[in-house]
Amino acid sequence: MARINISVPDEFLSKVDMYKRFKNVNRSQFLIDAAEEYFSMIDDEIASEKRVKAMESLLKTREELKKYFKGKKIDVVEEIRKMREERMLRIGEAAVEKTDGTE
Repeated sequence: MARINISVPDEFLSKVDMYKRFKNVNRSQFLIDAAEEYFSMIDDEIASEKRVKAMESLLKTREELKKYFKGKKIDVVEEIRKMREERMLRIGEAAVEKTDGTE
């Protein structure tokens, strides 16, 4: 395990000592636990931001599709099938280009 030296204000260290006694752990373990909890909070923030961006993207796509299909009756399953076929065709073409060395 690595060792580090850090400088902290005396008041902060007193607070750490008070809480570590309450949690019945040593300083190192208390600070490790605190850092892990903080990392978890940051991970939650990142995940939340990703969900918000995904939802915004979904709503934007939905609005674009509404404009495109306005007044048209569509078969959603058929449209998805077409999109998948087009994607697979592009993937196949890219694979052929790589094997031919034309990329």
